[in-house]
Order: sequence, then structure tokens, then C-alpha cells
Amino acid sequence: MQFHPGDAETAEAVRRFHLYGAPITNVPATTTKAEGPPGTASTGSGFVSFMPAPGVASPLPELELRLLDGAGAVIHRFDLVDVEHSQGVTGKGVRLAAWDRSHSLHVEALFGSGVEPDAVNLASGEIAGKPPADVLPAIQLGTLMGPDSTLEIGVRNGRTLLGDWRLGAAAPNAARDRLWVEFLEALIEIQAHTFVKILVPGDVTEEVFTEVTQAARLLRGEVLEVDWDELPTVVGEPQNWQSEPEFALLVRQPFTIDLAGQRIELDRILQFHSPTARRVDESSKPIQPGDQILLGPGSQPKASIRVLEARASPDDHKQ
Repeated sequence: MQFHPGDAETAEAVRRFHLYGAPITNVPATTTKAEGPPGTASTGSGFVSFMPAPGVASPLPELELRLLDGAGAVIHRFDLVDVEHSQGVTGKGVRLAAWDRSHSLHVEALFGSGVEPDAVNLASGEIAGKPPADVLPAIQLGTLMGPDSTLEIGVRNGRTLLGDWRLGAAAPNAARDRLWVEFLEALIEIQAHTFVKILVPGDVTEEVFTEVTQAARLLRGEVLEVDWDELPTVVGEPQNWQSEPEFALLVRQPFTIDLAGQRIELDRILQFHSPTARRVDESSKPIQPGDQILLGPGSQPKASIRVLEARASPDDHKQ
């Protein structure tokens, strides 16, 4: 069989196939000789693919990827699954490829060719729609890589199989990965406070990131100080509203977040407190229960937000 790569990418795929037995897909080729029963073998030109046979179990034991610091201590590890193992068609090279358990990171080791240095390649997979706790170990890897770090593949909790791949530099996307780790850890914190299944959303805008990470900070016990401009309020007890121009405002309500278009209620109460507030929709009409009025900040524009245990009664609005 003769391959006819038409571009550099296809040529590289053919080279990897020859050296390591790496899969190739839809490569132009010509079959010059074929043997087999009549009607089953023919020559000619077309497109060929060589891929691992599905359902074939790897002969290797359970494996894991490990990250070591400059002193050789393991600082991060995660299991590898769906292992593929192949050998070069015309060379001595070996390819070992696998995924993390969530299929968020693909790991490919190329070694033993004798014509080029051994190497390990990491490629990101899709993380949307997956549980954040499953995705987190793969994303954390990029935040922990440093110039003195090395990667290795070994038997799970056992001996090293391949490795000593020195990185020589921090991961190129470390800053992005750190934001993802913050976001995923926030989702994991939120999951602990609801029976609704939390999955990584497909579209993480700045607004979504801020809402999710702030919610997690509150759930961990932080008190956030915020600016506010106005707050629509439904009157419960009219006698609580006096004629003073400013008053303290305390609001307690169920803690909910909006994630991927779904409103999720958590097992906490959200408390909003402003030391000074005022009505900004002044009206001479007497206040009645159920009326909606509009409040704004008083002379002190800051308010604090915290969460309380759900057993605290979610009162409406109190002066």
C-alpha cells in the first residue's frame, strides 16, 4: 500500500502511523497488492483508515498519570482509562494513549522509535455537560505544572512504566486553567447544597463565572460587601415602615442561583443588610400589605451579603 498525503498534516499522520502505529483516518492511498479469497481482495485507489479495534481490552494493568515536582515527589495524579497500545508498522516505536476518567484530557506517549526523542502529548477534551468533580483532576494538572516538573505514567499506585518527561516550562494555559479550577471548585461547593445535579455549563460568560464563584464564597462563610442602587420590595407589615428618611434594611430570602438557564434553590438563606436605606418612589398613598415599593441606598451606600442556615426563617423585609 502506498500513501499519498496531500498536505503536511496528513503527512505527519502517516509518519506517526509508520513509526508508532498511531491511528490514521481517511488518508489517500493506493493498494498495489491484495491477497484473499475471490471477491474479498482488490487493488486500486481510495481512502484508508487504521484505528484500534473497538472492545479490545488493553493487556496493560490499570494505569495513572503522575506529575512530579523538581525533587521527584508526586504532587498530582489521576487514573487513565480507555488505554490504546500500538507499535510502529515499519519502526520500533510504541504509542500509548489514554483518557482521564471524564474524557477531559487525552494523554499520548510516543517512545522507543530510535529516531526521535520520546514525547508525551496532552490534548483537552470537552468538559461541558460533565460533573465538575469528575473534570477537576484533569484541569488541575495545568495549574501545577512548572519548569522543573516531570510527567510519568505508571501502574496505579505502583511502579513507573514510562516517564521522566521534563516539562521545562509552565503550562501555556496555566492562567486559564486556574480560572477553570476556581469555577469547578465553586460548582462542587454548590453541589453540596442542592439535590439538583450540577453539570459544567456549555457557555461560561463573565456573568455566570461571577455569580457561581460568589455563591461559593458565600457558602464557604464569607461576608461580601457590595454596592447597590435599588431594590424592589413587597410590603409585609406596613407598621414597620416609618416616616424617617433613612432606616436600616434587612432582607432574608431563599438562596438561589441561575445556572444554564435553570434556577436552582440551595439549602441556605441569603441575607442582605444595608445600614442605611430609603424609599426612592415617594408616594403620599398609604402603604398596604402586598404593595411593592422601591428602595435605594441611604448615606452609606454599602451593603453586606451572607448566608444563614436554612432553619433561619426567611422573613420578608424588615426595617
